[in-house]
Amino acid sequence: MSLLSAIKEGIQRSTYYVFVVGMFFLVPLMFLTTIDVITRGLFSWPISGAVELSNYMLSIIILTGIAYTHQKKEHATVTFITVKLPHRVQAFLTIITTVFSMFVALVLSWRGWVMASGAQGAITSDVLRIPQFPFLFMITVAGILLFLELLIDFLSSVNCLFKGQPNS
Repeated sequence: MSLLSAIKEGIQRSTYYVFVVGMFFLVPLMFLTTIDVITRGLFSWPISGAVELSNYMLSIIILTGIAYTHQKKEHATVTFITVKLPHRVQAFLTIITTVFSMFVALVLSWRGWVMASGAQGAITSDVLRIPQFPFLFMITVAGILLFLELLIDFLSSVNCLFKGQPNS
């Protein structure tokens, strides 16, 4: 196994493990929402802070799933024109869009870091007073993982551009 393959596998494994951690919040989110709806509807007794907890759990689920979804190529794409183009042209277009996406991922990471480091305990939720900096830090982690997954695609597309073979 080459060094590049080992790095790619390490990045993809890290992305998967972060995704799995995020998925542990899915079942509690479903139970909390269900119980809140039932108690609110039947007894007019909402769970205090349920909306805040739901928002935080949902943000964790989304942020930990962004890079993994990209890794599995499950984001929505429109390819009815590009699939008819030669492989090298497809690779060139992929390089352009990937570079822009990498820039967005870096800005996301940077701004998440700036916001998280500036919010050390200062910003809390309204009802439960939960500090927001861990969730802001998750933005940084998600951006870095997405950047690394995009870097893998970029290198694959550059390889395709020079060899003229489809991306694997």
